[in-house]
Amino acid sequence: MGEVYTSGKRGGKPKQIDGFTGSMQIITETTTWTCPASGEYYISCIGQGGSHSWSSVSPSIYAGTGGGGGISESNLKLQKGAKINITIDAGVSSFGSELSATGGENANLKENVYNIANGGNASGGNIGNFAGEKGKNAQLTDNKLTVQGGGTSTSAKYGGAAGGICQFGNFGAVAVAFSTCPSPSHLGMYPYGSSQSWGSYDNSEMPLAYGESGYIKNGAVIIEYMG
Repeated sequence: MGEVYTSGKRGGKPKQIDGFTGSMQIITETTTWTCPASGEYYISCIGQGGSHSWSSVSPSIYAGTGGGGGISESNLKLQKGAKINITIDAGVSSFGSELSATGGENANLKENVYNIANGGNASGGNIGNFAGEKGKNAQLTDNKLTVQGGGTSTSAKYGGAAGGICQFGNFGAVAVAFSTCPSPSHLGMYPYGSSQSWGSYDNSEMPLAYGESGYIKNGAVIIEYMG
């Protein structure tokens, strides 16, 4: 089912309903969700962040971040026992047919293709539909490169996650590249929808042609019981 997160109003106790710890549930895997109590729910669908990439095909060296995931938000009145299909994958995060958000594009710098990764989009939200930020690319300067981009929209309730960081260093015959996801500090939870990836490449035998890191699934559907 994914992560469970407890929240409540300052000075008061979180609402307790069947199927929840506190008033919020964060779902990070595809599942069928059963509404635990009739009432109003605040639903946030957050698309997965795109993956970073780098390229050192002569004569230039570039690195780029993926795009941030889109975010769709709605207030919905739901009945106890209603079953909602939730989909979370690299392409989309959706809450039934009500609202959905697409993932950010992966950076594509193979063979010096210098494309900017687009952020994901969103649809169906009766509160708002917010596009993810575009990724950013940069060229190597003075044997080093650091670029950060592809965050989520600051206009969304659970947006504002900073984009991931992609770094590249070229030291003579040795090429080292790595990319990371920001620390899980946004709003006290993991930075859902942020551009991201993990891994490294160390090539001392020959010039690095291009590389892509593995990525972490960071799309989510956040369900908040409002009463």
